[in-house]
Amino acid sequence: MKKGDREALALLGHGARPRIAVREAAVEPRRARVGEAVRFRARLESRARAAQRLAVDLAVHFVKARGEARAKVFKLRVVELPPGGQVEVSKRLSLAQMSTRRHHAGVHEVDLVVNGV
Repeated sequence: MKKGDREALALLGHGARPRIAVREAAVEPRRARVGEAVRFRARLESRARAAQRLAVDLAVHFVKARGEARAKVFKLRVVELPPGGQVEVSKRLSLAQMSTRRHHAGVHEVDLVVNGV
């Protein structure tokens, strides 16, 4: 699921392409230092005529020691979104050094991934 495999998503009920609009997406603070934390939040609004089952993930492209970035996918939530409905998703990410993940300075990108898209 974290890799966005269409067959795996379909088996779990998340195979349909999402029909949504992303509103008020933000990462706060815009600049953070290693050891601090950031919060991502966004509001999703349905553009479909029927209810949608959505698997919402957050892909953070962490900068590695050599300067290249690699995505780490965090599961946010699974939601049943009615026609015209809205839902807010958020995630707090610690930038503290960990034994499993070392943080490096640089521009980190963030992608909101819904049903693998």
